Amino acid sequence: MCPTADEKRRERHEHTVLVIDDNPDILRLMEFLLRDAYDLLFASSAEEGLQLLQKRMPDVIVSDVMMPGLDGHELCRRLKADPGTQHIPVMLVTAKAEAQGLVQGIDSGADDYLPKPFDAGELRARIRSLLRMRSIEAQLARANKNLKTRADDLVERQRELFMSTVKSLVSALDAKDEYTHNHSLRVTEYSLAIARKLDLGRADLEDLELAGLLHDVGKIGVPETVLHKPDKLTPAEFACIQAHPTKGEAIVSSIAS
Repeated sequence: MCPTADEKRRERHEHTVLVIDDNPDILRLMEFLLRDAYDLLFASSAEEGLQLLQKRMPDVIVSDVMMPGLDGHELCRRLKADPGTQHIPVMLVTAKAEAQGLVQGIDSGADDYLPKPFDAGELRARIRSLLRMRSIEAQLARANKNLKTRADDLVERQRELFMSTVKSLVSALDAKDEYTHNHSLRVTEYSLAIARKLDLGRADLEDLELAGLLHDVGKIGVPETVLHKPDKLTPAEFACIQAHPTKGEAIVSSIAS
């Protein structure tokens, strides 16, 4: 691997560039052109570059295309297929700049393609462009994560408020019938206990909790004289009791949850 004599310069700069090339002269040239602006890592093969990535993640990778063993296109494909490295910008550098080579570079997932011989100013400008691109991607990722967290928090707060309202409704409903007081809460607790033993997921548990609490909500349409009647129910009264699931379905059908 070449050059490494200037390792004392590392950790001075904000960004790190990994340069991969099997030509020692190119590595020395890259070191000369970039050392004042970036911390540098060097590898003389794609395989060596992949090993370096296990120890330290660069902000940009500049790689030759034509190398013994793993070439630059295959290296790029592997980097972009790995969730741990897919967001690192990759610039492929090659002496073969014909259209077919450019297409191969794009197909492999390269973020930029620089033909040899290259201009020093253009090289630095393109690296800066890749760093800006990565910075924007990172900002967008953070914003998306924050937005998702806030959305999840809002959904959870809304659910807690909704469940609190449902429980209040159920308690008021159960109070209509002293004989079945807290019946819906007990059904819910037993159902959830069984569901947890069955290792049901969170979504299923939430659905089951809501179903348990509301399974008798249709009793709100049953007259209290029928609910509290100490004697045997008439056929009509019994039919009224039997109809409470249908009434419950009508009540909850407009609730999205």
